[in-house]
This record gives sequence, structure tokens and C-alpha cells, in this order.
Amino acid sequence: MNDIFAEILKVVRQLWKRRWLIWVVATLVCAIGWALVYTTANKYESMARVFINTQSMLKPLLQGIAINEGKGEKRALAESTKRTLLSRPNLEKVIRATDMDHGANSDRDTENLIERLSKDITVKGREKDNIYVISFEDSDPKRAQKVVETLLSIFVEDTLGIARKDTTVAERFIEEQIQEYEAKLIAGEERLKEFKQQNMGLMPGDAGGYFAKMTAEAAKLEQAKLELKEALNKQEKLAAQIEQETLESQKQAAVSSNSDAFDDRINGLEARLDDLLLQYTEKHPDVIAIKSTIDELYRRKQQQLGDIENQKDATASVPGGLVATELKVAQGAVIAEVSALQVRVAEYEKRTTRLQSMMETIPKVEAEYARLNRDYEINKTNYNALVNRRESAKISRDADQSVDEIQFKIIDPPLAPVSPTGPNRPLFYTLILLGGVGLGGALAWLLAMLKPVFYNPKELRELYGLPVYGSVGLISDRSMLIKRRVNAVSFLLAGGVLFAAYAGLVLLSVMRG
Repeated sequence: MNDIFAEILKVVRQLWKRRWLIWVVATLVCAIGWALVYTTANKYESMARVFINTQSMLKPLLQGIAINEGKGEKRALAESTKRTLLSRPNLEKVIRATDMDHGANSDRDTENLIERLSKDITVKGREKDNIYVISFEDSDPKRAQKVVETLLSIFVEDTLGIARKDTTVAERFIEEQIQEYEAKLIAGEERLKEFKQQNMGLMPGDAGGYFAKMTAEAAKLEQAKLELKEALNKQEKLAAQIEQETLESQKQAAVSSNSDAFDDRINGLEARLDDLLLQYTEKHPDVIAIKSTIDELYRRKQQQLGDIENQKDATASVPGGLVATELKVAQGAVIAEVSALQVRVAEYEKRTTRLQSMMETIPKVEAEYARLNRDYEINKTNYNALVNRRESAKISRDADQSVDEIQFKIIDPPLAPVSPTGPNRPLFYTLILLGGVGLGGALAWLLAMLKPVFYNPKELRELYGLPVYGSVGLISDRSMLIKRRVNAVSFLLAGGVLFAAYAGLVLLSVMRG
């Protein structure tokens, strides 16, 4: 602790020895600096605060119908306008509106004015509450107010203008796109029509493409073959049963001599024929078979009656029994069914062969047709979407004309300031005083380092590392003491004058401000 005090005391002694240098430097610095601050013109700041409302009352009503920009997009629009507010064209508008160009005699003067405005104009915005502040400082309070008013007008006009311009540009773009896609749709329809005309009979149906059709025809062919095979098998079994039944009938020794059995059988067949005619035409295989059986029964009946008249053996007149007749009817139906199935199999084989012969042509046609359809559907979808967008844009435009989606409310209008906002003279006076004293102290300490003065043997020994064997003290007489006191009082008076000048300037600044 004693070493610290010793060092401080050493510094104070060195500075006190060169106190007049400190005072001279501080006085010069303060005189120059205070004069500059005192003669600096006052700055007057005019400020305007505006609130931007990006929420329209129509927005909830038009939700899903009209095109509404989001809150973030509205803020982005205002932020973009804020950034471009200090562009060169806008600053030139401000210069012309405030008559600041009267003193500009050259392009260089105009450039200086634009540079000065870009530095002195401040535009701040807070996205949280949508409040924007425009401020400007100038030596003329009325001119400061005029500049802020002009900037505020430009800010409002640009923001609304950009919004309306964006709507107009968007509608024009949508209209151009609709015309372009309409032309594409017409061209696509023409291509499809020509393609269908050129490939008549080769176009894919509703059931699917070539391979799906080929698979379906092959399946039908296999099914028809299977049914034909079943019918042929059934026909063979019926033929075998008829042959067996005929042999058994012929073995019967007696056959009824009257025709009641034939009549009952004929009546049954006629009743069945009437039922079939209600469902089918006379060309149906079952109808033809039953009619044939009825005719056969009539013939046999007449033959039997003739045999009876000739007293022939009744048993010889019956080629088969009633069961055999029924089997023949069923055999006729199966024969008709076999014929139909053979025709069906032949047709399916013909179709399959024709499809196989077009194995290379039809897939190409289908692929080209699918491509044309795909392009057409894409263009059609885009066209419908653009038409819907155009209607939404019209509704949005009409809504914008009735209620502005961006509304401005001026919270604080720009006023001509009465009190200056700068410069802060008391602060500058204080900083200049401290700077002058600090500069003087730095020069004094530099001289002390170059030409040190030792006040005790210890300092000399510590600096050079040599032994000190003794010291000679200074005996001051009365005249020397008086001279020291006069010097000290003079320095205090000089310092008092400097601080008094500082206090007077600060007081004057406060009274003027």
C-alpha cells in the first residue's frame, strides 16, 4: 500500500512541476473547441409517427373467396417502402418540395444536399406494433417540418401505390396466362381430333389399354373353350343315355295300344313350349327342339294308329320310350348350345389373333394418345386454376376499391420544433475541458519521462541501480518561499479562470436551450 501511495505521490509531483504546461495546453484546446461548439448552429428535429393498419374488416368476409395478402406480406410491403424511401428520386422530390435547391448552383451542390439528407433523415419502424417514425434535423425548424411532411406523403403514396400496382400487374399477368393456356387447349384439342381420325379403330377403350384388352379377350377365349368342352362332354353323355334307353325300350314286350300316353306327353311339351315362347323367340334352340319332338310324337302317334288299324304289333311302333324322348330334347338343346359355343370360340380366337397382329402398333397409339391426353389435362387444369384466380383477383380489386387494406393513421404529425435538439453544448464543453486537461497531463508526463526530476535518493537509486552515499538539502529563504506561494496562487487563479469560463458557457447554453 505504501508503494502505491509513493508512486501516486511521484506522479503528482512530476505533474505539479509542469503544471503551467498543462494549463497552457488545456486553455488552448478549450479555447478552440469551445469556440467551435459555441458557433455551431442549433439543430431542430421534426418528427412524425404513423401507424399502419394491415387488417381490413373485409378480410374475414372474403376468406377463401378473394386473394388476401397475409399480415406478414403487408408488413414486408411497408418495410420495402421504408427502405426505398431514402432513394435518390425521393430525396430529389424532397429537395424540390422544400426549395432546398435554390442555393444549389451546380451538380456538386445537389450531390451534397442529397448526401446530407440521406445522413440526417431517419426512418425507423417496429414490425411488432406497425408504428413507423420519420425524423429530420436541420438548422431551420420550418424546413425540418416541411421535409418530414414531404417524406410522410411519399411514404403513404408509395406504399399504397405499390399495393395497387402489384394488384394491377398480377391481374395483367393472370390474363396473359389465361390467353396463353386457352391457345394451348385449342391446339391440344385439334391434335387429339386429328389423332383420333388417323387412328380410328385403334384407340383404347374405356376398359383399358391394349394389354388389358388382350388379357380380357384371352380370358374370354379360355372361358368359352371350357364351356364348349363341358357342352361336348354333356352331349356325349346324353347320346350314350339315349342309346341305352332305346335298347331298354325295345326290350319291352308290350306297348300301350291307345294314344293317351302320346297325348299327355304332347300336352306337357306344348305347355313347356308355351313357357319357352314367353322367354325366347321361335329360333331358340330349345324351342326348335321341343317343336321337333312334338312333331315326332304326332308322327309316331299317327304311325301307331295306323299299325293298330293294320293289327300290327304295338311294340314295334315305338323306337324308344318317353325317357328317350326327353333325352333327345335335352340332346337337341345341348347341340344348339355346342353350336353357339363354337361360334363364340371362333369369334374370340379371331379377336385374339387380330390383337396379336397389332402388338406393335396399338401400344404406340395408346402411348401417344395418353401423352396427348396428359398434356391436354395439365393445360386444362392450369387454365381452370387461372380462371378461378382471375375471378378472385377481381373480387379482391373491388374490395380494395371499397376499403383500403392498408390504412394509415398519423399518431404524431410533423411540427416545427421550438427547442433545439442539438448540439448538446454542455456535454461537448465538458468533454473538451477533460480532453484539454488530459492532453496537457499527457505532455507533462512525457516530458517527465524524458527529463525526470528526483525528489529523494531512493528514486535515483531505483532508476540507475547505483549506491547513493548522501544528499544535500535546499535551504529556502523568505524570498524563495514568497515566490513559491505567488506561483501557486497564480496557477490556482489561472485554473479558476478556466473553470469559470467553462461554468459560464454551460450556464449560457442551458439558458439558451
